[in-house]
Amino acid sequence: MTEFGMASDSETGGILLFGGCLAGNYTATEGCASPSDQTWQFGNETWTQLSPKDSPPARYFGMMADDPALGGVVLFGGENQTTRFNDTWLFAGGNWENITPTSSPPPIDQAAFAWDPTDREDVLFGGSTPGALSGSYGTWVFHGGAWTNVTTAFHPPGWIAPTMAASPSGGLVLSGGISALFFPTYYQQTWSFEAGAWTNLTSGQGNGPPSSVLYALSTFDPTRNETLVFGGGDSTDIPKATEGFTVAGNWTQVVDPSADRAGAFYQTGAAYDPGDQLTVEFGTERISQYYGIPEIGTTNNSSWVLLNSLEVAPITVGGTLSPGNNLTFGATISGGLPPYEVEWRFGDNASGSGDPSTHAYGRAGEFDVNLTVRDRVGEAVNLTDVVNVTASPSTSGGLLGSVLNEEILVGVVGAVLVAVVVALFIRRSRRKTPPSS
Repeated sequence: MTEFGMASDSETGGILLFGGCLAGNYTATEGCASPSDQTWQFGNETWTQLSPKDSPPARYFGMMADDPALGGVVLFGGENQTTRFNDTWLFAGGNWENITPTSSPPPIDQAAFAWDPTDREDVLFGGSTPGALSGSYGTWVFHGGAWTNVTTAFHPPGWIAPTMAASPSGGLVLSGGISALFFPTYYQQTWSFEAGAWTNLTSGQGNGPPSSVLYALSTFDPTRNETLVFGGGDSTDIPKATEGFTVAGNWTQVVDPSADRAGAFYQTGAAYDPGDQLTVEFGTERISQYYGIPEIGTTNNSSWVLLNSLEVAPITVGGTLSPGNNLTFGATISGGLPPYEVEWRFGDNASGSGDPSTHAYGRAGEFDVNLTVRDRVGEAVNLTDVVNVTASPSTSGGLLGSVLNEEILVGVVGAVLVAVVVALFIRRSRRKTPPSS
């Protein structure tokens, strides 16, 4: 599938996808012969086709964005072989609703569209409009069901197919795109949009932003606190590296190209899955080269997730460190791909599983506790810590405390009996001694 709309869905805690061009319906010379009107949902790492009562007309290049204020996902624009749309739809409660207001942006496709969590509104920038040879530089916001043109005198160049997502520092971050579909200019620029104003961040990028690409994915990953860009096409190639825009306002490489299993995707899509807490990339097309007009190779329906490194916090031990007491062993696990496999070796030939796990030592001493955590794709982390179990009396009333109390009691009783015997012996001896003359 290619040229679809895709966005996080905060209402369901998953991802929503609509439209596009199904495999087999796309040719490099004629484009999409038959666009899709299918609605798909991603959750629990599974794609499910939905059957809403009402749906927008079939289209490709429709722009979608989450809208927590309205409680759903907003779809705007797109096109088919005969029409460019400027209708607005809301997917909420399992159904699509046409909410097109009286005033709307012009028919647009291939624009950037994203939810701004700071100003709590959806922002639309750029794209291709009917009759225009170059990209649009118009900026629109969708707030409370109404569109408002907020285009300012200072703005990014007119771009087709840029990427835009929430910024770690607030507002939105925009990058990529081209000036026109034919004989394009590529701009290696990064802009931010916040409180209704554009700021050119390019001059402060340090090592520089990623190369200007079109049809790349861009999404904000709150678990990484980064805005991510991957794939797309530039003037000569398809970049494979995943790069992230950090809180400091710099682009950094997140995934090395040589280690990127997803390969190079053109006209790809991505969104953050809040339920699974994963950034999901859905593959579309591969191209052998790109210069002005793409040469399409194959389409695909592969899904990939960007995993954070598996991390395990230091081992924690709860309970009284004395023989016979049940101790609770645990650790904070994050990253990787759940569910996790958790194995414990307690250092006394005993083992356990799960987080947390319980164990009682039968004797005092120092024990090397080993923890191994594996995620679903086989990444593993090992930790070792030393637990010092002492034979000091317990005040918790446990097994050791009972044993020690019994020993003390026996000692005390014994001492008392000895004292009584000695006293009786002395008294008896005195009675047998004859009186002196």
